[in-house]
Amino acid sequence: MYFPETPTQRLNNSTTDQLTTYNSQSSYYKYWGKTVNIPEDGPAVHLLPYHSLDVSAIGQVLLSRHKGRFDFLTLHSGLTLELFTSIACYFLAIHDMGKFSDTFQSIQPKAAFTLRDKEIKTPYDIRHDALGYLLWDNSLNEDFSAFFLANYQLSKDEFFRWLELFDVWALAFAGHHGQTPKRCYTSLNRYFSRENIEAARLYTEECQLFFFRNTTALQPPWPLKK
Repeated sequence: MYFPETPTQRLNNSTTDQLTTYNSQSSYYKYWGKTVNIPEDGPAVHLLPYHSLDVSAIGQVLLSRHKGRFDFLTLHSGLTLELFTSIACYFLAIHDMGKFSDTFQSIQPKAAFTLRDKEIKTPYDIRHDALGYLLWDNSLNEDFSAFFLANYQLSKDEFFRWLELFDVWALAFAGHHGQTPKRCYTSLNRYFSRENIEAARLYTEECQLFFFRNTTALQPPWPLKK
């Protein structure tokens, strides 16, 4: 997976050309993940893909440094160490998909304008964790399902069991601070534009290829009836 070399850029005139270069590469570089206000220069941003991958990398390090906890998780999940790592790091990398929504991006209008050259004034009235699960439940899970059907030999029973398992993981990882997100029963298009959805889909599709690149088979973590 290719990412620009400099993950953080301050939004002022001196970096506009660099950000324009990022925008021409992949649409998911047009979204900020974290910001901090600099009194004289305005907001400095950490782009959303970088923030998301930072979280995933830290999660991988924490798992590797706590072998006892890692062994506990793999034992009770029934997953191999390799597969557990791939799944965990993937879902950590997509934990903030709600931030692709214009409603979240509007929190920092100057950052959003510099990255995407458009004014965003959509009110932020649903938390980004709930928005992230809304996006998963109405769009991203379909792409994920198609990816697994295309890359792994699964029976119909196995496939649907895996989907149930992945939905549990998605709900857990979309949540923040130890709580799962609130379910919001609303239209996806009310909170995500077509542009938002396509950027999120492109990012998650590349994450699938990256995090599951060494996973050649899915060993079911449950006993299957013969």
